[in-house]
Amino acid sequence: MSTRSRIAVELEDGKVLSVYCHWDGYIEGVGLDLINMFPNGSDISDVIEYIKEGDRSTVDMSYKEMRDEDSPNDIVDSANVFFEGDIQEYGYLYSSNKEWMVKAGSTDPLRLANLT
Repeated sequence: MSTRSRIAVELEDGKVLSVYCHWDGYIEGVGLDLINMFPNGSDISDVIEYIKEGDRSTVDMSYKEMRDEDSPNDIVDSANVFFEGDIQEYGYLYSSNKEWMVKAGSTDPLRLANLT
């Protein structure tokens, strides 16, 4: 069974670009992988490029790589709209402050600390 999530980045204009991730969406899975790939303070352009690869089966594999399937990114007007929308079971947002935020279910978003 999968634990679904959305991975997002807050753009300069405040809009949020996101993709779906099918497997391991919990904090010890996708959350840990993201914070290791893009620690807080990372260049936002690196996260944007990652999100532009499209929906993902896992953090490491996009649908394009796995199934040669293109998938458009979702875009919403703000971080609040992202977190209030369908984030699946977990929502991860790399904010314009260069910090990962996470929301699980109906909880409030929390800062995801570097785990190093």
